[in-house]
Amino acid sequence: MLELVVEVRGQGDIPATLAAVGLQDDADRLIREYSQGMRRKAALAAAMVSKPQVLILDEALNGLDPPSAARVKAHLRALAEGGAAVLLSTHVLETVEKIADRVVMLARGRVVADHSVSEIGEEGLERLFLSRIGESLGERRG
Repeated sequence: MLELVVEVRGQGDIPATLAAVGLQDDADRLIREYSQGMRRKAALAAAMVSKPQVLILDEALNGLDPPSAARVKAHLRALAEGGAAVLLSTHVLETVEKIADRVVMLARGRVVADHSVSEIGEEGLERLFLSRIGESLGERRG
């Protein structure tokens, strides 16, 4: 599958990408033989293999074992440091704290916070989340 993605997009490092998601030992297996978690890793690998300029991921780390999640986070961070725009939608605040440069919080389809991670500082991401989402829910109830 990754060979096809690389052929279509014209570039990519398949071995490094497979290692980033923890599938390097399963590269020769058919995807239909993969477990659900392995299929998730394969989908992430397909998205990341060509080092895209923009990468949009929704709950990308859900269902991954901790070592694989750590490798994917490191790979996403490396893509971002290489100039890619990585948009990651997640409810896992620890993931945001470890890999994000900027945090945008949405509640009921509206932006309720937009900060660089360095701006959040001592207040902490969890406190910001609870205060902003709580404010949004309060508007709904009130």
